[in-house]
Amino acid sequence: MQRYLKIIGNGQRTARDLTPEEAQAAFTLIMEGQASLPQVAVFMTALRINEESAHELAVFAHVLRRYCNTLPLALPNLVDVCVPYDGRSRLPSLIPAAALIAATAGAKVILHGRCGQNTPPKFGVGVGDILSRLGINVMASLDEAADVLQDNKIGLTYVDSTTVAPALERFNQVRFDYGMRSFFNTIEKLMNPFNAPNGMVGVFHGLVLERVAQAMQAQGYQRGLAIQGSEGAIDVLTSRRTPIIEFGATNATALREWSIDPTDFGWWERLDEAEMTVTHATNAALTQQLLDPANEPQLPALRRSALLTAALILYTSGKEPTYEGALSSVQSAFASREPAERLARWRSQLVNKTHNEEVHHVR
Repeated sequence: MQRYLKIIGNGQRTARDLTPEEAQAAFTLIMEGQASLPQVAVFMTALRINEESAHELAVFAHVLRRYCNTLPLALPNLVDVCVPYDGRSRLPSLIPAAALIAATAGAKVILHGRCGQNTPPKFGVGVGDILSRLGINVMASLDEAADVLQDNKIGLTYVDSTTVAPALERFNQVRFDYGMRSFFNTIEKLMNPFNAPNGMVGVFHGLVLERVAQAMQAQGYQRGLAIQGSEGAIDVLTSRRTPIIEFGATNATALREWSIDPTDFGWWERLDEAEMTVTHATNAALTQQLLDPANEPQLPALRRSALLTAALILYTSGKEPTYEGALSSVQSAFASREPAERLARWRSQLVNKTHNEEVHHVR
């Protein structure tokens, strides 16, 4: 491992990127436990200083996939929603509500993450924390999660990183102590537990959008979007323009830069972070409010932001050929009130499973 540390950590004048072969060898040592945790910390630091290249990220993600539990599914309009595992700290996450709306409109939506507000650098509220508060079984097995995803009356699912990549848990403490973003923050989003052909990855810094898009291509996504959303997620807000780099819609390799500007839809509206408290409880309550059309007068900016985000999920799934068409579809889906019904059905999966287990135990 020292050989690879010297390559990337030997100072600005002589340090260089790892070759694909070197990156594979180094990260294999890490995943096999042949690198000490102090060496892993040095590796994280050196790569952060040098800034990971697209091919380094791609190779690390490819190696990680070898240590993941995955369940390939062949479903139309299947989309892997890859959001930061460190969650949200300034504004609430709109992803649970947006995913339910997009699923109602015809997308099959995969969510994954880590629960417990223990992932740097934000240590924020994750999608799993919100769903757990809503009564969803966030510790479902891959088979259980797949059953929910394939249920046409639900059409979305969540899996926890401990289910997909238990080998990553070994690095939780060193990442916690490090306290900053590292390459782990990027590659864990690319695990693609159900081998979806379509993916969307949230990115914090615009300068790495292209690198992340290229890493997605290398992982085998046929269509992908790297999105500079709020707090590095995929949320499309009414208060800002959202930059995007896309591939695969018309050309498998070419990268297309575009953006979503809420003013194009007459929906620009400021969101006041000072007025919002982000906890798993408040975000769960907000999700339920966003799904109720009766709350339209009280939540105009957040509701429209959720619809803009749902439209991007639907567009990425391939269900709608244009973003404008996707926006129209999710507005109709929201008005049907079915997204809230899907949440209730999803929640009932845990109740039914518990009841069936109790009956089986009695017998």
